Amino acid sequence: MEYPIVSWGSDRAEFLPAGAMLPTDAHISAALVFAISEGKFVLADIEGRGWCIPGGHLEPGETAEQAARRELAEEIGATVGVLHLLGTYLVTDSLTSAAKLIPTYVAEIETLSPLTQNTESKGIRLATPEEIPACYFTWDALMESVFNAALATYRLL
Repeated sequence: MEYPIVSWGSDRAEFLPAGAMLPTDAHISAALVFAISEGKFVLADIEGRGWCIPGGHLEPGETAEQAARRELAEEIGATVGVLHLLGTYLVTDSLTSAAKLIPTYVAEIETLSPLTQNTESKGIRLATPEEIPACYFTWDALMESVFNAALATYRLL
């Protein structure tokens, strides 16, 4: 599957499917998870962003998978079993050419607990694929393609 390349502010964003060659001069900065429950995407309402899939920056010494699991717990109160690597966002600063990698996973929710007071999220929402374009904090051709790939992967699990 081909993914479009888009601009996110001053950044150039593309998506490299699992198994694609990744640039060696880029570092992993964050991890994202398409968390799915009964065919619906679980979104977090994050201050300053709005509705989005769970994810965030890696803490010192953390792997991308560890960060993904931590962010799932912090942002939507979820645990998952296997994290299936969908691919990796490659985000390149157009001014400095600095590149960062953001591994992106698909996982089925095992448990969903109420959010605690110290959560990063203002709430969670289960959204059908048809509802996503109207509520997601930033929607473009790349996001649409990656959401479609996540849903197709989930259906194969």
